Amino acid sequence: MEPEWHQDSKSIQPRQLPQFEIAGPQIDNEYRQQAARMIVSRAGIVLTVVLAVVIISVMPAAIKGQRSTFGQLNVNTEDPFTGMIRLRLEKISRQDKIKGLIFDIKAGRTRSGDSGVGFLGESNTNPNTGRRVELEFVILDLTLINNSTEDFRVNPNSFIINGRYRTAVETRHYSGAMRPGDLDPSKSRSGSIVFKMPKNTPLSSLEILGAGGPIARIAL
Repeated sequence: MEPEWHQDSKSIQPRQLPQFEIAGPQIDNEYRQQAARMIVSRAGIVLTVVLAVVIISVMPAAIKGQRSTFGQLNVNTEDPFTGMIRLRLEKISRQDKIKGLIFDIKAGRTRSGDSGVGFLGESNTNPNTGRRVELEFVILDLTLINNSTEDFRVNPNSFIINGRYRTAVETRHYSGAMRPGDLDPSKSRSGSIVFKMPKNTPLSSLEILGAGGPIARIAL
């Protein structure tokens, strides 16, 4: 009797696959990766071009808008009444005393009667030279006209002469002073503004100061 033959699995050599059968899937995967990278790259290029075109087309308008915004901001910082308030000078007078209601700085109250410049609570001595300075009241009779479309708040303390001398606050209640308060559009108001300054000072200009600087100016 011949012995029974058994095949040993370990003795079976694996079938050698052809090279193209092994490399095929790897090559396909590489091609797919290359194709994907190419698609992504081209999509990135297209997106970059589109964004560049959009930026170039929008940039001039953006710059114009920015300039417009800055311009508007500059306008908003100015007083809206600039150039809309008109001053008309009726009369200039210089006096050593004024009559009417006087605000007494020393007493802190309003009183009536004559007031000389030496009584108004300020030193008449020049701090630089130590010499006594003669003062006088300069009284401007004015008419103020509101050419804007809004109420203008009249403030007698906002007037300034020669870009230096402010309204004499001590005289704000004297008889004939310009009345403070709202002035309706297209309306006018008359009254006097009193300044105190060294005697015989030449007068060059009168201004009304607003939030952004002078809003009205006349030559004197």
